[in-house]
Amino acid sequence: MIKKILIIGSILLNINAFAQTALPAVDSSALQGRWSPDCNAVEGVTFDKKGTALIAVNSNQIYVDGYVKEIGNNTFDLFFLSTKDLGRGGASLDWDSFSKIRPIAKISLVHAAIANFEWNGFFNTNKRKYQWVTDPDFYQKDNGSIFNKCRE
Repeated sequence: MIKKILIIGSILLNINAFAQTALPAVDSSALQGRWSPDCNAVEGVTFDKKGTALIAVNSNQIYVDGYVKEIGNNTFDLFFLSTKDLGRGGASLDWDSFSKIRPIAKISLVHAAIANFEWNGFFNTNKRKYQWVTDPDFYQKDNGSIFNKCRE
């Protein structure tokens, strides 16, 4: 009986430790601002100084909140956090099944105003695969997009 309690206690400690690291404090000042493959035509992603992001996946259809976690020198994983605003098309997706711990994109800064943005899609935990992989406005066929820091 004591062994079971200790194992459960250990699992709870591990879950609590993960929850505390899920929203890391990231020095994302280099990312702060709006980034897009075409600043005049595509909304893209807007980062604040805390490392949170507003992602315009599809204009007038899917806007989500996310956060970044630094994974290397000037390289960040972007994670889905919650829906912000959904149009008719976005409302049809199963948002409760999308992972908040599998990255939806990877961002690699090439220069202070240029980044490589690799979109993965939203990871559906029930189907165990990424969805909405080729549908975002900023998607490029080679699954990598050059994003520019837009002037405000």
